[in-house]
Amino acid sequence: PSLIAGLRVRIGDRIVDNSLRRQLDQVRDQVGQDLRQQLGMPS
Repeated sequence: PSLIAGLRVRIGDRIVDNSLRRQLDQVRDQVGQDLRQQLGMPS
């Protein structure tokens, strides 16, 4: 599913996404970036 919980609102052509899925994606991306940085790998 694309929306687990939270809120996704479309106003015209703009989307405000505060869904749990988006928050989990942000955590995943940040953890991956931090690991690559600690290991000296390019982003």
